[in-house]
Amino acid sequence: MLAGILLKVGADIIDWGYLKRILYGPRAGVLIMFTVFIVTVTIDLLFAVDIGMIMASFLFMQRITRMQVDSIDAVQAIEGLTYLADEEADILNQTNDAILLFHLSGSRSFSSAKAASRCHAAARG
Repeated sequence: MLAGILLKVGADIIDWGYLKRILYGPRAGVLIMFTVFIVTVTIDLLFAVDIGMIMASFLFMQRITRMQVDSIDAVQAIEGLTYLADEEADILNQTNDAILLFHLSGSRSFSSAKAASRCHAAARG
């Protein structure tokens, strides 16, 4: 009787809709799912949950970093900028490209610092 209950509960826990779409889902999510499954079966459930959480947090940081890096704007032309005051624009125009301005919008985290320094190095050329 107990084995039947465990089989029923185990079958009801499975996300059948996700398994049907597994070929079209994000590869990172599928990789995390299979890793957690394999570690659960071979080692331990708690260890598998820990590994899944760590992998998901790395994936989250990678996505947030990409979003933050995409929001970095190296300003080369002063015309048409709405976030500079007239006095600031005049100062930048007088420097003849001696000042490089980066416009950062949105939130920042430690993970985007290296990418921002790469953008700085690439813009200085």
